[in-house]
Amino acid sequence: MTPFQCHDCVFWTLKHREPVASSAQDGLLLACTKRVILDSLWSRESTTVRSNAGKLRQGLKFSALMGLAGPYQPPGPFPQYDHCAYEIAVQMVLASRQKGKNNPAYTQFDTVRGYRTIFSNQWRASAAGSAVILSMGSPDGKDHTQFSSCPTNSLWFTRFFEGCRLRMGQDVRQNLALEGAVVKALLDLIEEELNDDPDEAEFRWLVTVGAYIAVTYVASLRGNEGFMLDLHALRKWFPEGKDDELSYIVLPLLGRFKGEEGERQHLFPVVSVTRSGINVRKWIAALIVVREKEGRVDGPAFCDTEGYVVSSREVDAKFRDLATTLQIRRPDLIRPETDVMAEISIARSLRRGAQSMAYAYNVSKSDQDVVNRWQQKERAKGRDPNRPMRARYADVKLLKPAFLRYTRVL
Repeated sequence: MTPFQCHDCVFWTLKHREPVASSAQDGLLLACTKRVILDSLWSRESTTVRSNAGKLRQGLKFSALMGLAGPYQPPGPFPQYDHCAYEIAVQMVLASRQKGKNNPAYTQFDTVRGYRTIFSNQWRASAAGSAVILSMGSPDGKDHTQFSSCPTNSLWFTRFFEGCRLRMGQDVRQNLALEGAVVKALLDLIEEELNDDPDEAEFRWLVTVGAYIAVTYVASLRGNEGFMLDLHALRKWFPEGKDDELSYIVLPLLGRFKGEEGERQHLFPVVSVTRSGINVRKWIAALIVVREKEGRVDGPAFCDTEGYVVSSREVDAKFRDLATTLQIRRPDLIRPETDVMAEISIARSLRRGAQSMAYAYNVSKSDQDVVNRWQQKERAKGRDPNRPMRARYADVKLLKPAFLRYTRVL
């Protein structure tokens, strides 16, 4: 079921010599090759292996009854070069022994698997990987499959990869979803700090963080997407929707390609005040005033004193500090057993919270798709994204009710 070479053979394949007993490097390589071989062998359940072995033995007996030696192929010898990417497997095992982000004893499988990806990418760009290209596609060129001789596509490496994953497991730690009441409480903490008469630099920083939290949550954005808010367009669109029956504000996000309205931005109409009491318009107004005092009327809305996009690491650190304070004050909002540093982050907590609230308050799937459809436009990279015809030609103004229905419940 798995191509097999012993660790001595793998060592010879990699170094083309016998191991030296006194060499620490050779000892480490031998230990790693034993580990990767065991991983490849344990990629299948033992019951499956026993079943296959039993059928093979029975098949040999049937062949012997007819005077035949059996149809099975010899398991070797193998080529005298690293045709199965043993060295990449060894890299992954060594990398897994390093201190991880979530565990000081080891690095997660989903991190070390990147060594395979790096090798595959480099292989495709190399002379060996691009010299022979076999592909299969439809006549119109829409469907295309390329076959590769990259060693990480070998049967042995796929067995090792699966066995390594099963042995290590996958410790998936999703960011905690924050409901509207929690986000409102975090913004209230920032307002408390603003009322304590901070210096000018601290005041600008607190307003920037508060506006970022409000925008990212209400627009259901991932952490990095919140920093795409454009100051020039924000000032332009700020008066829009102020006097409507259902007050709203337009959040313009810079995109790589033309978005709605034919401009180089994506427009998000969101309610001025959400069900939880998050006053987006108030925070945006404060942000515009702060940027005006700095003499800025264009560029990124969330910027530092030099006009560059503010550090996401610093915003995340402040966000977690606020969450820690809230956990102490309001354990009913953030449970005491919650590991704030591990479970709460601007990367996903705000977006997951918005999506969860929309689901909890029965916002239709079509409305949720409308709010998130701009990401499809980004992934399309200049082409028409694969969306229904009715959504492809819909104007953002016509879709405003869907945006407002979604953001109203947050």
